[in-house]
Amino acid sequence: MAIARIPTPQAFRRWPVRWRLTLVSASLTFVILLVFGAVVGNLVTMTGAGTSGAPSNNCQNWTVATGDAFLCGYPDGGPGRWTDIGASCHGSCGGLNRIVCMGKSKTAPVVNTPTSGRLIWLDGTVYFSPGAPGAVPVVPDAICNGEKPAGVTSAVALLAYNTGNLTRGPTAVLSPTMNYVRPDGTFVGTGATIAAAGALDSGIWQSAGGAYRTGGGPAGVALTGGAGGVGALTCTDWTSSTATGTIGDYGIVRGSVWWNGAGSNGCGFAPLWFYCVQTAP
Repeated sequence: MAIARIPTPQAFRRWPVRWRLTLVSASLTFVILLVFGAVVGNLVTMTGAGTSGAPSNNCQNWTVATGDAFLCGYPDGGPGRWTDIGASCHGSCGGLNRIVCMGKSKTAPVVNTPTSGRLIWLDGTVYFSPGAPGAVPVVPDAICNGEKPAGVTSAVALLAYNTGNLTRGPTAVLSPTMNYVRPDGTFVGTGATIAAAGALDSGIWQSAGGAYRTGGGPAGVALTGGAGGVGALTCTDWTSSTATGTIGDYGIVRGSVWWNGAGSNGCGFAPLWFYCVQTAP
């Protein structure tokens, strides 16, 4: 079988000029697209409004490129986070940023069609309350099981554990092919996606009782312990208030950010929440 030879520089110089120009042009276009995607893909969206919806920093009603700033949100953010991610983003009006476009010709409210599956939610009890008399860390599994919604018979905390507790990591409590949904029926992801800390279809920002929570630190983070399987920083496998725990931003659906993208935090600093997941009907 003949093996195709890679053209040498000498062979390239023998090509017609128009061929060479076409190849160079295509290569430059490809590089430009890669750079543009890397830059624009990580940008936030300009909003000019806080979480209440009231106008704030907005480049003087979007009329100037200098002398003002704007509030911004994450395009994949949940309640509050899609419009204002806080003081960390008061961007320059002259920068390269996205905007959110919305239709205005429809008046009928959007109806959410629930998806069937097991429930996943954000717990309502902090891991540790500093200053409380004799305060000790809560038992995450007991909290999740105690606040489970109606119809759920068993629930545990979605946490990573260190070596010696591999049977209690995310892959052990999630069914790979099962759909996991918020209490409002919104699809979050399959067990395989969640266990791999992948990008979610929608975020885990609803409590068992139905309340929607606003992500973003310091109040908007959840203890997780790692990226799945063996934990990294797990508050000594969820028994310590003086160790360190890996945290995620529950207001973001981006791959790994919701799980471990917020860094780490001392286990004795409140509020720190955790994710709960249904394990049986």
